[in-house]
Amino acid sequence: QRAAAVGVTCQEGALVTGVTGTLDQGFTVTTPQDHFTARMVIGAYGKRSRLDRTLQRPFLQRSAPFVAFKGHYRGVEFPASVELHAFPGGYCGLSPIEEGQVNICWIAHKDALSAPTQDDSAPQTSPVTHPILYQNPRLADRLNTLSSVRGSTQALTQITFALKEKFHHDIWMLGDTAGMIAPL
Repeated sequence: QRAAAVGVTCQEGALVTGVTGTLDQGFTVTTPQDHFTARMVIGAYGKRSRLDRTLQRPFLQRSAPFVAFKGHYRGVEFPASVELHAFPGGYCGLSPIEEGQVNICWIAHKDALSAPTQDDSAPQTSPVTHPILYQNPRLADRLNTLSSVRGSTQALTQITFALKEKFHHDIWMLGDTAGMIAPL
């Protein structure tokens, strides 16, 4: 909004399929419908995109072995704090949000998710009730009282914490496009 307010031409909702050029020469940005020229290109499109393959970004050659899940839940009194619970191959964070709900986010290495667990008592109604979480008794106590808020559960795959370059072929990368930090 600020860029548009100072005279930048913005193309919202345009799927970028290619970028060529340099800061010295200028850029051509390609979409399925058109080509645009630009003096500067900023990549702020998230952790992983088809455009990363088109640009041949080196981080794609590295392993992306983590999977994350999040959801909103009801059913537990929760203090105004954040809890972090470790389990083999990952960790889970719980924090209170609006309307008495709890936000639960957890991340694990994909190998830990496919390994057999000792506890088959975990309910299988939601990704947040994966048996691996129940290997932490305190976390299991929390999870056993919860019910999911419909439509709030999401999963994210191919998470890597590998370093990414801040500039790639003169394109300025921002946010998760430039790198992710461990979400503690």
